[in-house]
Amino acid sequence: MNDRRQDIYKLIEKKRITEAIELLREVLTAEQPSLLPRLDRSADVYRHMLEFFVSGAPDPDRDRILANLRLQLLELCDELHRSIAIVSDSAQYYETVRIRKGFSDESLSGLFSLLQDNSRQPAQYEELLKTIFFRIWTAYGLTPEEQDAIVAAPTSLKPMLISALGLGLRTWWHTGDVTFLLGLIQNPHLEYDNRVHALVELVLVLETYPLHTRLFEPVIKIHLDAAQESFPLGAVLEQLYIRLFRAQHTERLTQELQEELLPAMQKIWSEGKSSGMQQDLERLFEKAASDPEWMRKMRESGIEDKMRRISDLQAEGADVVFGSFRHLKAMPFFSDLHNWFRPFSPEDPQVKALLQQTSALSDAALVLPYMLCDSDIFSLLFTLKLMPQESRSMALAQMGFDMREMQEQINEFKRENKAATGEKLSNTIKRYVENLYRFHKLFSRRASFYDVFAKDFSVPEVLNKYLSPDKTQALFGRKLLSLGRCAAAIPFLRKAVQTEPSRELYEQLGYAYQLSGNPSRALKAYNRADILSESEPGSWLLKQMAFCAGAMGRTEKAVELYLQLATQEGGDKRACLVAAALLMEQKQYPRAIELYLQYRDLTGREDLQMLRPLAWCYFSTARYEEARAIYQQICGGGSVLASDELNLGHCYAVASDRVQALEHYRKAVSLYGDHGLRDLIKAYRNDTADLAQAGISPDLQALYVDSMAQLFNE
Repeated sequence: MNDRRQDIYKLIEKKRITEAIELLREVLTAEQPSLLPRLDRSADVYRHMLEFFVSGAPDPDRDRILANLRLQLLELCDELHRSIAIVSDSAQYYETVRIRKGFSDESLSGLFSLLQDNSRQPAQYEELLKTIFFRIWTAYGLTPEEQDAIVAAPTSLKPMLISALGLGLRTWWHTGDVTFLLGLIQNPHLEYDNRVHALVELVLVLETYPLHTRLFEPVIKIHLDAAQESFPLGAVLEQLYIRLFRAQHTERLTQELQEELLPAMQKIWSEGKSSGMQQDLERLFEKAASDPEWMRKMRESGIEDKMRRISDLQAEGADVVFGSFRHLKAMPFFSDLHNWFRPFSPEDPQVKALLQQTSALSDAALVLPYMLCDSDIFSLLFTLKLMPQESRSMALAQMGFDMREMQEQINEFKRENKAATGEKLSNTIKRYVENLYRFHKLFSRRASFYDVFAKDFSVPEVLNKYLSPDKTQALFGRKLLSLGRCAAAIPFLRKAVQTEPSRELYEQLGYAYQLSGNPSRALKAYNRADILSESEPGSWLLKQMAFCAGAMGRTEKAVELYLQLATQEGGDKRACLVAAALLMEQKQYPRAIELYLQYRDLTGREDLQMLRPLAWCYFSTARYEEARAIYQQICGGGSVLASDELNLGHCYAVASDRVQALEHYRKAVSLYGDHGLRDLIKAYRNDTADLAQAGISPDLQALYVDSMAQLFNE
């Protein structure tokens, strides 16, 4: 059935309305005849619209009517497939719908009253809270009374209710419920944080349903325009998308942190072993800076640069604690779906019971909302609850949470009156996105849910109106590029250069294409950057242009660019070596020799990077004496490779000095290591064509191989 659904979607997207109606009628007749009257009404509307079109009369409402009609057909298709899935699908959503008859028949407002009455009875309270969450999650069309009950619900519960609504909408689009969500954002009387939360859910729904979103765009605009009068829509959207981009980088960051950085640090600093959770990297850096020996070891091992980069990401708000808390989500509390969206509030009976345990927990509860998302706070407090009372403060300190220091930071935060500024907004968005990320990555039944973090975020066109076109697209593109998500950065950077073309933006677009494996488009972008530059292209741009030309097989262009890079003032002389290597790949050995010698003239030195390939170029152009002289020079030094002795042996073999040839082949055996003879013979056979060109016939080569096998097999 999913195939038929996708077929109908494609027809609607391509505006092949008649075919979509016919296919939908066929499926409805077989599966859900009760929906046929609605399809008939839509078909009548379309027939009348076509009659009006044929008459030639002006029809200013045609686009609006057509968009509404296509959306109605999409919803009919959705409702049909939802009803089919309810019968037998094993996903948690459909299981919940099937058993919903067992839920309380009490109205939603009545359930809220019962919840308040049972706040002192934990078991009843938890069951009611779960029922409310499931009721909203699976509603698929809230009644006006249910919508009013949500608006009138206790402030502390609204985040969970909005989450339930969004979770349901990401399972199945429902125009009425999307409109209600828009109304929450527009409502100036709703608490600010809950309006932010509603906007987060709306964005995720729109990202999930691109076709529905385009068709519903006029209504979305009306509500968001109204919301903008009392709500910083652009600022919230900008910060939200930055958070979403960062969230998609969390797994890679966690892997780098736990599998590379921390184990390496533990080897050179024993204190790292005492930390059960992620320490604050800035504080760790401060401690490390007081130990010069430790810092020296960090620099030598390459850890310092990684540590600084991750520290910078942490300062920007990256989710560096995900890996520390992921193993704490196995406790029974997180086996219930609704608890993943439960806000940490002092009014919550679960929270009250936890905080009554000890002052250490109460102190932690005051400061942790500024540091962690709700899900992680519950994890931490439940973990502390299991510890002996006298160990809790020490455990917090070992986890990197200095209560006194954090309280001072929060007091300063409040004194500076930042609560109503962007920092509070940023923290609100950060906490919710992290809650959502943990749910999609760690919930035991997460496979039942569409993972909003699994694909790139695109920013629907309807939302672009509220973002600054001259900076936001570039901001998003640069952020994604800095996170290594190059393919995702390209659409934003393309829009940015269309709005405000600049050398820097074209360089970034080119780099995104290059790292995405598209050198052709990368080179075009780099050429645009070169055109927009007020001076000669810099070393970085020349290097990237040359690389892309080489990757495209445009060897002559690549060599030209590498030479320009090598010879410009302050340029990279090593570019001669790269250009020569490209020519060697094309077997243009005489020109490669010229470039290696040019590198020697530019730098005034003969290093192994130049000598080894130069010697092989001499050998490949029958300049055997010059090749042998260089290989003798290399083999007389302290950095000899097995291939150097092998190639020197080739030079003697060409001169018919078999004794010297075999002597150097013998030296190669010892340099190859444990399987020296086997590796030598394999390397020798790889050079078969070159040796034949140098006059060593296949018969002679076979004799050399057998001689090596007998002489060196000791």
